[in-house]
Amino acid sequence: MKFYTIGDNVITEDEIKALIKGSEGVYKPVEDYLLANPEACN
Repeated sequence: MKFYTIGDNVITEDEIKALIKGSEGVYKPVEDYLLANPEACN
């Protein structure tokens, strides 16, 4: 996975890990909901 910044900003490894963990916090509940409610995709 690559991250691109604007200007001279630098992103640290810890910031990358925090971003990934935050996105997992959204992804998992959505996945669980869709698996429990497959008709929601129609």
